[in-house]
Amino acid sequence: MKNMKNISLMMMAFLLAFTACQEDVETLGRGDKTMTVRPGGPGDKVIIPDGLPYPDVDEKIFTSSSRLHNNYRCRTWRITWPNYDQDVDPDEIHNYFAISNSTLYSFNYIMSIDPAEKQKLTLALYNHNRVISSRSSGELWSADEERTKKLQLIKHNEYIPDIENLVTARPDLFQDKWEELNGKGIGHDFVYEEGDFFMFAIPHLNRYGGIRIVSMSPRTVEVYYAEPTI
Repeated sequence: MKNMKNISLMMMAFLLAFTACQEDVETLGRGDKTMTVRPGGPGDKVIIPDGLPYPDVDEKIFTSSSRLHNNYRCRTWRITWPNYDQDVDPDEIHNYFAISNSTLYSFNYIMSIDPAEKQKLTLALYNHNRVISSRSSGELWSADEERTKKLQLIKHNEYIPDIENLVTARPDLFQDKWEELNGKGIGHDFVYEEGDFFMFAIPHLNRYGGIRIVSMSPRTVEVYYAEPTI
């Protein structure tokens, strides 16, 4: 009888522990809009490219709480790369970012798959401390290839509270801010340092956004992209 009682107590303890584990799993991340993004393949199959470890990518979406301004939302990505050794091959670093699928690609990976994949690329963000319109990359686009879909960049001083307001409350103003700059200083390739902020436009899509260099070590870059909610 004593043994049976001990077994019953052990079973009860096991069930309580199992239930607690279930509750932890079910509530993990509840209410958190942050998601870790990894490269996606056909059929939503997750594919981790060969080579260096994939950077951490936290994606969030912000929509204004005001009915007057909730016709736009802002998709944001906070990208943090590992601290690489000096002798690392830059062609293996996940340097190219595609807004359309929230994915980073290395040069070697892009060149090893269907050439049409490079059409998805938006920006180069890491190598040589430069932010570049992907279609300005001589590594990927020859001089005779059509480049009318270049992303345009302007380096622009902006206070962090103002950037936060653009992202979280008024993403519709990214276009207004761009137009206020009146094309002054437009480029496709900029060297950056910590604290820099860039506005960008994708003219053929009529889309606007920004890039903030949060930190150089570890390298952390935030990308903001305003788009209609409808």
